[in-house]
Amino acid sequence: MEHDFLSTYLMDEAVSDVHFIPQEDTVLLRVRRPSGLSDPVHIDPKDYGVLLQKVKLAGGLNISEKRLPQDGILHRGDQRVRISTLRSIHGEALTLRLLGKGGRTLEKLGLSEAQLAGLRELFFEGFSLLVITGETGSGKSTTLKALVRSLTLRGAKVVSIEDPVEINVPGSLEVSLHEAIGLDYERAIFASLRQDPDYLAIGEIRDQKTCDHCIRAALSGHPVVTTLHSGGYDFALRRLEALTSLSDFVPTVLTAVLTQKLTPGINGERRLNAAFYWARAGEVVKL
Repeated sequence: MEHDFLSTYLMDEAVSDVHFIPQEDTVLLRVRRPSGLSDPVHIDPKDYGVLLQKVKLAGGLNISEKRLPQDGILHRGDQRVRISTLRSIHGEALTLRLLGKGGRTLEKLGLSEAQLAGLRELFFEGFSLLVITGETGSGKSTTLKALVRSLTLRGAKVVSIEDPVEINVPGSLEVSLHEAIGLDYERAIFASLRQDPDYLAIGEIRDQKTCDHCIRAALSGHPVVTTLHSGGYDFALRRLEALTSLSDFVPTVLTAVLTQKLTPGINGERRLNAAFYWARAGEVVKL
């Protein structure tokens, strides 16, 4: 199997992910399009092994590490591909996620006019903590980068911290975590506050330390945009309170929640179904 074989999928604009799934005596290749996962194609394990090594090398991964999961970014011209490996009982699985070059604008996400107007008004009035919520694969990262893009175009300095940076937004200061050398969310957030940011964009709140630092940043006057695996405003509020050691401050800083999911649309394409919750004047308004 040559690189050209893989390139046919990476060049297909309808493909979002390419999956290689090792089995006992074969490797299954499946690609994800808006209509769902394709039927599996069988790949010779030896050919897959050669491709896997080439992809890991091109993505800056440790080619000798076969036991632990690894993540990286592969650059193909102006295209960026996220690499994820995971050891299974039959060998290393590989998933490639095709990333956008500059991401979508807010207007292209599929939000309603009322929700767009609410976000613009929120930006004008100011906020402390804006959380994007939804299930895995609901487009939270895409929405996060659309918000970063919008704030950057308004002339703001945005420091974006992710693991890793998936979509590049020109004009923003983007930081990829590197936990192997000690650059985790905690350290990156602490350092970013010394960069005089107007806004912080945190890829995901995963644990207590990250949650604590987001809340401290918001309390210090640095607005934070982030994502969380949860539901609407009340659910996000309870989730943050359960995660952080600063639970008393969560109702104070949680300004808005944008919760979303992707639902099947016309021609197999997925459309965004979102709800925008804004805590203002003592009540939570839903748009």
